[in-house]
Amino acid sequence: MEVIIRQAMPQDFERCIELQKQAGLLTAKGEVFEPEWLAEYLHDGLFLAAEAEGRVCGYILGEKIRLQGAYVWLLVVDSNIRHAGIGTRLLTAFEDLCRSNGITWVIAYSALTESTLGFYRKNGFSFGDDFREILKHL
Repeated sequence: MEVIIRQAMPQDFERCIELQKQAGLLTAKGEVFEPEWLAEYLHDGLFLAAEAEGRVCGYILGEKIRLQGAYVWLLVVDSNIRHAGIGTRLLTAFEDLCRSNGITWVIAYSALTESTLGFYRKNGFSFGDDFREILKHL
């Protein structure tokens, strides 16, 4: 299966939301990231999609933060094709894009499952303490 890593586009949003639901990656309020929210991340270019056979099969979404850093909010791969290297390819492309934009470090928002933590460990991430997301709307 040939997989292409490319910039995400608005027409990818519906599939991105499907993948987010499939993975159970919800906000602190138990919601998915709506299309309007996803659209905000197109401008920085740190929103990449993996496409296979004309269909989005994964994506990574992040943003530049202070002190030459970037934050990975979501990294999702279709559960039917995980462990095929697509997540690693998305992360590598994201890191390359970061480097080309002067970003020198990346922090990720991650589920605390063994497979997810193992993925990040395998890809060179170090680990801090566990924490829980806490949200308050103002």
